[in-house]
Amino acid sequence: MAWESLRWNALPVGLILGLVAVGAGLGAQFGFPFSVIVVQDFWLLFNVAGFGLIIAGAALLELVRARPQHPLPHLKAKLGEWQVVRRAIMALPILLAAPAMFSAFSAVKAGIPEMNPFHLDPLFAQMDAVIHGADAWRLVEPVLRTPWAVFGINIAYHLWFFLFYGALALAAVMVRDVRLRNQFLTAFVLCWIGLGLVAATGLSSVGPVYFADFYPHLANPYAEQMNLLRAANEHFPIWALDVQAMLLEGARDPAKATIGGGISAMPSLHVAVSVLMALFAQRVNRWLGVAAWVFAAVIMLGSVVLAWHYAVDGYLSAILTPMVWIAAGWLTRPRRVTLATPAPQPVSA
Repeated sequence: MAWESLRWNALPVGLILGLVAVGAGLGAQFGFPFSVIVVQDFWLLFNVAGFGLIIAGAALLELVRARPQHPLPHLKAKLGEWQVVRRAIMALPILLAAPAMFSAFSAVKAGIPEMNPFHLDPLFAQMDAVIHGADAWRLVEPVLRTPWAVFGINIAYHLWFFLFYGALALAAVMVRDVRLRNQFLTAFVLCWIGLGLVAATGLSSVGPVYFADFYPHLANPYAEQMNLLRAANEHFPIWALDVQAMLLEGARDPAKATIGGGISAMPSLHVAVSVLMALFAQRVNRWLGVAAWVFAAVIMLGSVVLAWHYAVDGYLSAILTPMVWIAAGWLTRPRRVTLATPAPQPVSA
């Protein structure tokens, strides 16, 4: 099982190790702090809790479906059928590598302005205005003027963190559809690296919420939007405002940066990962896929409502993520080895 686990996880874990190595080199070259957390109590607890919730959920569904006369012996037998030990061994490399990936990602993301200073926000703001006929937030202004709606979107936006890690854990313990498992895990890592770092560095921008802070010489088209968010915060807690303030403080003082820190707008990783989860979910279960696509639409809306992103940030993510999904499917497809057919030998008389 150990060899099987290494073989299944080689590509995504190899990509994570590559991120760590390249991130360390970039930090040394451009002078931004780089560190990697290999073990963290929070992530270990999250892993154990996530695995436990998956087993508990499966057990509950089995009891509801089968209604056995003797539940405990029935579940004991089922645990053997579910290959719980094998699943844990298969998931271990991914779940242990996750903290290293997220911490390395955060460190490199915080170093984006050192590698390519923020400069494209005026262009993306103009693109939004040209595509929509006005600043994109104007199209969702009725939502912004409804505090409970902003609060609900704010909840969904924060729920994203738990859902993507749940999807990561679910894929990591899959043993029946190995190809789907490996496709999602590979695409997941590629999205964080390719879209969240490579594309984000090339398209260096801060998003509407920080427009006034980084472009003080330009008129701020998002001042009224931020006032509406603060007004909603007087009725319901809009946690995005606190996170936005924390990220700005971390950008001004790198010593205060933490995992999840760093500022970057284009493309939207929230939208990218949500679309990726929907692509994965629709292959697992039809109705789960429908729910995941609805959630992705809410995240796209929330990225604009909460001033995290220009609309074009989400549009680009929605275009690129299926491409990453297809590429990951190609990278993880089974390779068939064709043996050469030996030449026929002459038959002796």
